Order: sequence, then structure tokens, then C-alpha cells
Amino acid sequence: MVTLCSGVSLGVLRSCGILEREWSLYERLSAHYGRIVLVTEGGEGERAIAAGLPSRCPVGVIENTHNLERPAFTVEAAQRACALVADGPGKATSAVVRIDQMWGGDLAVTVCRALRERGVRTGLIARGGYPWSRFVAWEAGADSQRAAEAAAEEGDLCRAADVVVGTTETMLDDLRWRYGLAPERTRLVPNFVPDAARPDDTIKREAGRVLFAGRLVGQKRVDLLIDAVALVPSLARGARQDLDPSLARGALRKLPHGVPALTIVGGGELERGLRARAKDRGIEVEFLPRLPHGELLGRMQRCAVYAQTSAYEGHPKTVLEAMACGTPVVVTNGPGLGDVVDNGVTGIVTASTPEAVAAGLVRMLRAGDEAAAMGQAAAESASEFRFDTVVEREIAAHGLAIERAGKGTAPSPGVVRWGPELLETDAETAAAAWARSLHGYARRLPDTERARFCATVEKPVYDVIDRAAIETAGGVHPKHHLMRYHDFFVDRIRPGERVLDLGCGYGAVARSIVEHAGAHVTGMDFSAENVGLAQAMVKREGLGDRLRIVSGDITQDRAFGAHGEEHFDVVVLSNVLEHLADRERLLALYATWYTPRTILIRVPAFDRDWVTAWKEELGVDSRSDPTHETEYTEESLRNELKAAGLGAAEMIVRWGEYWVQTSVPGAFETKPAHVADSWVPVGATR
Repeated sequence: MVTLCSGVSLGVLRSCGILEREWSLYERLSAHYGRIVLVTEGGEGERAIAAGLPSRCPVGVIENTHNLERPAFTVEAAQRACALVADGPGKATSAVVRIDQMWGGDLAVTVCRALRERGVRTGLIARGGYPWSRFVAWEAGADSQRAAEAAAEEGDLCRAADVVVGTTETMLDDLRWRYGLAPERTRLVPNFVPDAARPDDTIKREAGRVLFAGRLVGQKRVDLLIDAVALVPSLARGARQDLDPSLARGALRKLPHGVPALTIVGGGELERGLRARAKDRGIEVEFLPRLPHGELLGRMQRCAVYAQTSAYEGHPKTVLEAMACGTPVVVTNGPGLGDVVDNGVTGIVTASTPEAVAAGLVRMLRAGDEAAAMGQAAAESASEFRFDTVVEREIAAHGLAIERAGKGTAPSPGVVRWGPELLETDAETAAAAWARSLHGYARRLPDTERARFCATVEKPVYDVIDRAAIETAGGVHPKHHLMRYHDFFVDRIRPGERVLDLGCGYGAVARSIVEHAGAHVTGMDFSAENVGLAQAMVKREGLGDRLRIVSGDITQDRAFGAHGEEHFDVVVLSNVLEHLADRERLLALYATWYTPRTILIRVPAFDRDWVTAWKEELGVDSRSDPTHETEYTEESLRNELKAAGLGAAEMIVRWGEYWVQTSVPGAFETKPAHVADSWVPVGATR
């Protein structure tokens, strides 16, 4: 299975004139597979193009017929891949998923995982024709957002792959140290040169003809080549001997053909400007559109020199093909170009200035025997890139991917690290960057896994918010004053009443009851830390005569008043009941032990929003706190109270919680007249 990189389709490859060349590899591989499936973002027309591709096995196409956004198409492509490979006629037991370039790897990873989930042994190959993230860094700046995102995407793909394929050892070394790849997970498979790219003695070379082929974009620096060609005549006459001291004055003769004839094959955004530049420099340049690959090779066999002055390359196909044709080459010493040309042996490598390139062209154009010798040496050096040799390497990489299938997945992740620059930006920008990366991860997951991840991540994110809220509010959660939930308890307790706050925590609610209701409160909690904080607060605020905090397990230990009293007028359970098992028994026990006139309860609502129910449906923990034994609906809460022998004299829902004033048998009380009307009972209108 071949996933074309993001933005690439069969139609695009055909329009660029390289479909035939690129497909030739898969045509050879088709003899080793029962089916080839192409995943392409192209729409209608992709199947017709694929139908015309020669192959020894059936060729299937998963195209983007509905023009879906990339994340949606990724999900659909994985589903269709499973239908074709795992469920269709002749169900496959093994498969290879290969991406041809490093960008858009999320599609390949998602398809691979989907096939594995369906029981297909699937090897994932991440293949890069050039160091993509480095190219982005060179284009956009090493410190740019684009460069950071490219490196992250490239790293995710490489770590997930079973085999990482690079076209040069330099590229592989870079990927290994950047992404922690073991050497046995990487393989060198260089770009191939087709069989047609060979010296042809029957073809006469056009003296003075300089050829370049490629995209007319900034990276290729075609403007540098035009400027160099314009300098050739003066340099050849010896007027600029200082530009290349290695050339003696006597050797600098006028070129017999005057100004070199420059042909530029390709298209791009800079074509209009390059045409104007050539006119301004006083030279004629033949601009041709992209050509069929066979025709381009013919021009390489006929030209006198092939020149390329790119700022950087990976493993440049056109230079390799020109060398394989025995064509003398002149290249600049940028990354990638100097690696494939041995200066003075298989071609000429110059500095990246018009004068230096012009000197290289003069040397190659005037030195017939020397140029021919370099061309022959270049053709011989290209033998390691011959089609048969590269195909053997490719087949070996596929075998290794099947052997290692599933072993490329990265180990369990540690802490997700965010760039320090986020600390220096505003909250909106930082949050947007965080959200983009979260979305970038989630969209690489299959449907169900993505849903489970999104449902699961809500809780730890909430915990971060919760902690920040407490810390920035001086240690007291702001929900206490924002929700004003203490009022529910204070408004239902009379002055002078004895109150028992079970599971009192650090005493925030108990303190409010003492101060605002004028009651006497005993609080019990099993946490030594909470008890210590509460007792310190009592001492600090001078509340010792009305508020007493004791340590105890409310599921086993009975609380007593300051003077040994067994009876309490009110029992408070504020966000406590949900933490307890055997709740019906404990509620009945509290009613028996303490004989209160009412028990005031606050518990979390399960039906607080749709996300909670969605989590439950997905099988994800829906609880707002992992220590909760349960979370309530109105029905479950009423049933639980009934089972404990209690009634709900008043029930309110607010802030995603249920609030209940219970009726205790033998101690029925009506709601006090001073209860705040901001608390609206279930079913009531305000």
C-alpha cells in the first residue's frame, strides 16, 4: 500500500512529467505482491490514471472523491483500506504501507494501525527522498513555527515506522540522532536512475548547450545560473582571469560558440522574473515546460553540460540522471550536490557565486577531452544507482518491514514537552499552539481511539485547571465563593444548633456554618493533613469555643460532641457520600447514631452534561474524581435515600450537583423561612 504524501496525487505526478518514472519502481515491485493500493488525495480521475499504469498485480485506488479535509479523509482512507485489504476477496495476511516522502505521515500511520487492528501483519516504511524538516528549516528559518512542526511530524513518523529509508547516508545519520533511531531500523535506498539514462555514442552533443531541469523556485537558484552564463564570454576571453587563478591566461580562449546556449526545463512561480533577468543580462534562454521523462533524458544525452546551482538538495535525481547519461556536470557546493559529484573527477563543484559557476562552465565547455573523461567517470559512478540495484535494496527494506512489523512504535511517552517560547507569549497564543498540537495528535488516531483519547484527556486537563485555581486563590478553591454553595447549608441551620460535618476536609464549610448560622459544629475527617489544616484554622481564627475538629473514619468511627453528646440536630455530607461504598447502610446508621432532624447532602451529578454520558458510552471513566464510588442522577439519588429510610424533603440541582435536605423519620421539618431563593428545587421555576 502506497500513501502519497500530502497534497500529491497521480494527476499531479502526471502533470509534472514524473509519473512514469516514479511508477516504474512499483511496476517492478508488483511482481512480489498480490495487490498494490494507492492512497491519494486526488479526486475523480485518479482511478482512470491508475488503470493505465503497467503492473503485474491488480492496482486499487483510495481517492478523495468527496474532497474531504485531511483529517476526515485520513479516517475514511483507513476504513476503506481495511475493506480492501483485510475484508475483501482474497483477504491479505500481511501488508506493507509505504510513504514516499516524510510529510503527511499521519495518513500512513493511521492506515497501518487500522490494518493491524484487523489482524493483518503490517510493516510501515517511512521513506524520505530528502531531509524534509531540514528543507523547511532552510526555507522558513530554523527557529520558525513551520520548522518546529515539520520536525515534530517527521519525528512522529520515523518513530512509528518499522523501517526508515533514506536516499543518502548523510540523511540517515541525521534522522538517527535526531529521533533516536537504532541503525538496524534504517536502510539506505538511493534514488534510482532508469535504464534509459545511459551514454549514447550515436547521439551528438550540442556544443555550448547548458541544460537545467527542475522547479523554478527559490531553492533552485536559477537566477544564479543565468548570471553565471552571462559572465562566461568575458571570462573565456581572459578579461576576468582573477576569478579563477587555476586557469592560466594562455588557456583562456574565446569560446568558439560565443555565449553558451542555456535551456531551462520546468515551471514555477519565478519563471516570469527569470525571463526578465535573462533579457536584462543580454542572453537568450530557452524556457521549456516540464517534459515527459524520456524526452528529458534525451536532452541530457545531447547537451554539453548539465548545471545545477541549488542552495540545497537531498539526493538530486536530475544530477544523477545526467551523470548516468555521461553528461559533464557543474554544480554548486550546497548540501546534497557536493555529496554526489567528486570535484574534478565526475564533474565540477564550484562556490555559490556567479563568477565561480561561470569559471566552472568555461572549464567544462572548453576542455573537450577532460569533459568527456569526467562524463565517462560520472556514468561509471552512477552504477550503484542503477535501477536493478536500487530495486533489490527496496525489496530488502520491504522484507525487513514485514519482519519487524509493529516494532517501530515508540516506547511509552514521557512528559510532553512544550517549547519555552510559550512562556513568553500571551495566553491566547499559547493555548492555540497547545490546541493545534493536541489536534495534530488526535487526528492521527482511528475514529474510536480518537474519541477515547479526547474523552480521557478532559479529566487531566481539568485537574490542571483545578490546581491552578486553588494556587492562584491563595489555597482556597474559588468555587467556594463563586458557587456560594456554603449558603445551602448555612440557610438550613438554625442558631445554636449542634451540627456534625462528616468528611469536613480542611473545615471551610464548617467555618461558614459557625460564622453565619451561629451553630456549634463538630467536624470529622480521616485525613491527617486535612485535620491539621482545619485545627490550625480554628486556632488562628479563635473559633475553638464553637468549632471542634476530630480525626476519625466516618465509615467506622462514631463522633461525639464537645461534651460527649450523641445527638446532633443536623448532619452535613458535602461532597462526601459519593466517596463511600455501602452508602445506604451508612446513611441509615447516621440517622440512628445521631438522630438528626435532617441530613444535608451535596453530591456530584452524573447527568451534568452530555460529555459525561458520552464517556460512559465509550467505556471511558466518566467520574469527575477517580475516588468517587458513584455519581448521581435524580432517580439514583432518590432511590438511595429511600433504601436508607430517608426522604428528600427538598432537592435542588445547580452547578452540576444535587443538593438535598432529607426528611428523617420522626423528625420531619419544613424548610426554614429564611432559606435563600437562589436555590431552586428540582422541577421548580424561578
